[in-house]
Amino acid sequence: PRDSAGVITLGLSQPVPRWPRSMQNKWFRRSTKPTPTAPANAGLASRTSSSASFTSADDELGGAVARVRAALVDAPESALMPLDDDSCVMRFLRARNGDEDAATAMLRAALLWRRDFGADHLADHRDIIRTELETLKLTVAPFLDRHGRAVILSVPRRENTKSVQGNIVMRVYTVERAVASMAQGADKMTFITDCRGFAMANSPPREMFREVVRIFQDYYPERLGLAIVLDAPWAISELWRAVSRWVDPVTRAKVLFLSTASAEDMRTLDAQVPREKLPPSFGGTGPDAVFASVDEYLRPDVDPYFQAAARAMPSRSQGRSSRPSAARPSDPAALSQAPPLGQQQSRSWRAFCAPSGAGRGPRPISSGSGTASARA
Repeated sequence: PRDSAGVITLGLSQPVPRWPRSMQNKWFRRSTKPTPTAPANAGLASRTSSSASFTSADDELGGAVARVRAALVDAPESALMPLDDDSCVMRFLRARNGDEDAATAMLRAALLWRRDFGADHLADHRDIIRTELETLKLTVAPFLDRHGRAVILSVPRRENTKSVQGNIVMRVYTVERAVASMAQGADKMTFITDCRGFAMANSPPREMFREVVRIFQDYYPERLGLAIVLDAPWAISELWRAVSRWVDPVTRAKVLFLSTASAEDMRTLDAQVPREKLPPSFGGTGPDAVFASVDEYLRPDVDPYFQAAARAMPSRSQGRSSRPSAARPSDPAALSQAPPLGQQQSRSWRAFCAPSGAGRGPRPISSGSGTASARA
């Protein structure tokens, strides 16, 4: 559906704009500085560094973390993104280069979005997720990379639907599952994409891509550890070469294009992710498939997202100070049933997932519409 100005609306946090001209999308922020050139012998660690201006001064930001948390005392709660987690607040401060007011506004928008989107309650929408993942086109691996980061495996040629809403739901679930899979102390994830067989005919909807990029930047800042693109077609490599000059330098350094036919590239891959655990299609020497089927992948007893949601299940009668501990026992299998996970089975979710024209239709929400783009 489109509004009177012809802008596509999805019932999300803001309308999805048309494809921008001259690379003016906020994703491609133009830098006024010349693109730095790394020395030929630069190591992978230096090329994939995610350090920001304030990374070395994390121990000096305790006061800023406390002030941001105090300013959000009236913000919606998220059991899976609790404000009492210092690393959560720190990520938003880094994304705004230590600006407390900007970080507070960004974090408030993220909490509002999580409430309205239902990011803590995706177990209520297993049917949508299962349909989208029937071909296992996007999965969180059952192993971590060598830095304790979650590993997300993407196979674009397996795209099986053209549903914008369904794809967004599935990708938010994937990121949430990756966050729940991380090792203690890790807060980033590694994306590995197998580009063999990719074509425009099996690419996801463009509207979905733009909205997912916006969601990831605005509501999951500082989560990207590394993006590895395997066997990319010439057109994709050249497109990245052309547009990368407009990408934030820190984010640009996290993207690697590798070839499975190159022994050197495979050594680079193995330095980040154990190749013995990766399928051959991802340059590994492990089993052909990480998961045999979508049913195996979504089993509640092996799904860290549903387990985390069960442990953090809020109660109608509990407030901020008495939120149940993450160690609270619960039955993850119950999450595969239909009952709501908590008091917030959002009406906007039912509208968002309804067919076009059903009921009142998607209800636009304003949270995040004024949030500036963040570094991934």
